[in-house]
Amino acid sequence: MLSEAGILLTEVVIQIQPGNKRYLGMDLPGNAKFWSAFVDKKSVWPWNENNQILIPLEEAKMDGSPSEIKFLYTQEVPEMNKTEVESLLIGPTFDLPLESISWQVYLPEYWELTETEGSTLELVETEEPQLVTFSINEYLQREAHLREEQYKEAETLLNISNDLLAKGEQRRARKALQSAWSLSQADKDFNEDARVQLQNLKTQQALIGLANRRNYYLNDNLGQLDGSPSVSQAPLPYLGQNKARYTQQEAQQVLNQNTDEVNKGLEQLATCLIGHQDAAMANPEAIRANLPKQGQVLKFTRSLLVNTDTDLRIHFKAERPIEKFSFLNVGALLSGFIIFLGLSTISHRNY
Repeated sequence: MLSEAGILLTEVVIQIQPGNKRYLGMDLPGNAKFWSAFVDKKSVWPWNENNQILIPLEEAKMDGSPSEIKFLYTQEVPEMNKTEVESLLIGPTFDLPLESISWQVYLPEYWELTETEGSTLELVETEEPQLVTFSINEYLQREAHLREEQYKEAETLLNISNDLLAKGEQRRARKALQSAWSLSQADKDFNEDARVQLQNLKTQQALIGLANRRNYYLNDNLGQLDGSPSVSQAPLPYLGQNKARYTQQEAQQVLNQNTDEVNKGLEQLATCLIGHQDAAMANPEAIRANLPKQGQVLKFTRSLLVNTDTDLRIHFKAERPIEKFSFLNVGALLSGFIIFLGLSTISHRNY
């Protein structure tokens, strides 16, 4: 959306199969300012390295579906003439090839497009101009629909986490529970339930880690702690030094051989460790913008972009009646990307 100060807000949506790729690198146009980023509807903290913005990626989803990255940025545009408009929109570049690229531009409905020469995307021609109107009711409906989708996804993730725990997939279960808690912010009761389950799981995993390490140490020094070797004492249950996959039954076996006093002390230590971790790891929170799409819709597409150094750009000219000039002051132009990132032949490449 173009403000009175000439600032253009652009929303970019990307579908990506991350594979082993841990971050997405991108470069914005020279005068652009980065706002915020979301990965699978969760706010993330990008960072800048060598003048490139890096967005952290989640691991590949368990069902094989692509991850969604959404981010916003702003840029200044040249001052517009009262009757003739000429604008050059330059998109970001990424460190992966692109396919199925779609770029939608929203112009005031009374603007008449006259030229798009110089664009690296092709304008989709339509017989009649496509117009979109904005209303408060539609905005509220979109918000309600988004919250409902997030709740359903959080509910699914909560059930998945329980199934994973039964299979001993501790790390993946914790990740699913973390996502369920993050996506259920709009439902206080569900969110609190997910938070308690997540906190209990983190504390239990820390407890098992401490107990497992203690038993490993005692087994390694069996009979030597009092200075006299013993051959009659049985070794304590032990999961292995680097075993992150275990069932609840296996975890209970590690704890059952300890006294109640030992387990209580280990639990207090585990609670303290998790508390310090939670205090040190602040959760990123960003404002999620629901852009009010309004006006004449221009859709530009491109099937493939292999060269990662090539800019995505749209150059257009338009005319507008001078009596409608004041309309620009209340909202004139909205820009949005929808990009499916990564070719099928490279989506499984190891990075």
